[in-house]
Amino acid sequence: MGDIEADVVSFFDLEYKGVQSVLDLNFLGSFLTSQVFAKDMVGRDGCSILNISSASAARPLTRIPVYSGAVAALTNFTRWLAVHFAKAGIRVNAISPRFLRNQSK
Repeated sequence: MGDIEADVVSFFDLEYKGVQSVLDLNFLGSFLTSQVFAKDMVGRDGCSILNISSASAARPLTRIPVYSGAVAALTNFTRWLAVHFAKAGIRVNAISPRFLRNQSK
């Protein structure tokens, strides 16, 4: 893999436990939390779910494929959840912070 730097783990070296950990933290954490708290929101006024995704969901960063995939799944899930709970009056959104380059060099 000629374009892979020596100190960077390649795609083929990613371990299942590491991949699962990133998915659990960045997708399943929000999925399960939404399940638990949305039950109490149904039938109440003014309830919201706010997920924290990343700009990497829409434009994946090259060295973090699992993270990019996990937040893309979260963004897609958030859109689905917004439609699913619309009639129940629960608003569902995600914020997607972006990375800023340090221009002080």
